[in-house]
Amino acid sequence: MRDRRRSDPAARKERGQDDEILRLCGEIAALERDADRAYREALGEFLNGHDLQEGGGSGPSDTTEIRVDGRLDLVEILKRHDLLGGIEAAADRCGRISEALQTLVTEYA
Repeated sequence: MRDRRRSDPAARKERGQDDEILRLCGEIAALERDADRAYREALGEFLNGHDLQEGGGSGPSDTTEIRVDGRLDLVEILKRHDLLGGIEAAADRCGRISEALQTLVTEYA
């Protein structure tokens, strides 16, 4: 086990690396919160029909028309819903990895 009182250059370098890891974990946590917020907003707009109007919405999500012969295309709706869910799940996994790293750094620092 490492001696926490070490003040040699190697120990100082290790502490600096630990600080950098914790800083980056904080950034990851902030990005994960931003992704959660964006997911909730996008899902809300999608489910409230803002993106279901003829001609779509105003963002990149309206590049694929979700109407076929004037009717909503269920397959396209499900694809978009799955895409949003996949992005949310990936952001959540990043957040969990960040939390695990923080725990490891603080426990073994």
